[in-house]
Amino acid sequence: MRLNSYLNEIIVIDVDIDVIIKTLKKDCSQILQYYKTQSPLYRGAITSGVFFPKTGHKKRNPKDTPRWAHDYLNAKLQLKFGWNVRDGVSVSTQHRQASAYGTVHVIFPVNGFKWAYLQKIEDMFTFIDDHMYNIEMDNFKADPEAWKEKMKGYSHGNFKQVETTSPYRAAGLDAVLDEVVNRYTDKPWKGHVGEVLFNTKKYYLLNLGLADQFTTGGVLTSDGVADLFAKLDIFQKVAVTIK
Repeated sequence: MRLNSYLNEIIVIDVDIDVIIKTLKKDCSQILQYYKTQSPLYRGAITSGVFFPKTGHKKRNPKDTPRWAHDYLNAKLQLKFGWNVRDGVSVSTQHRQASAYGTVHVIFPVNGFKWAYLQKIEDMFTFIDDHMYNIEMDNFKADPEAWKEKMKGYSHGNFKQVETTSPYRAAGLDAVLDEVVNRYTDKPWKGHVGEVLFNTKKYYLLNLGLADQFTTGGVLTSDGVADLFAKLDIFQKVAVTIK
């Protein structure tokens, strides 16, 4: 097999399908059991590898969520699940949603993982942003001048820039965050729309965009990823979006 260095990690560029099967059965038997009946979980990432390991997050720096809201959610979710859910590795039940963040991969967390599933919310940031718009419109319609006065010096309609003291909080944003917390469950996703976050020390990503590079005994397989999934006996009763 050929190895390349990518962002200080070893990336497998082409690999024997039997090596992947052996690795997943050894390290990821728990998620393989779920994948026998559940739909795949997708993660978008900028990579050039086919199958490779990644290290889980210890503390995540949120890109689109203000730090106070990230910490607010984590505090509530810590009470509910016993771990900081928003610091987990984020994946989607939807191929299309994952593709917005890069090449689409299927995730395989190593044994001993925990998860939290955000039910019926495809993207938390968009969900909150939409509710911020409703808060803004309701308050503006009720008293335009009063709302304009409250919002002096604050960002309008941008969750990423909402400050701790923002009028959005007093107008109902905290209740929206509480609704997000209520939507989280540790039950299986069953193919429904939603985001799943994993608490895992390590996970593997399988690049669906390079599925034709899988090999068996040094020869490219004709069915690529479908052949791999059949040999692992996963996703045999559910639809899998490859590209």
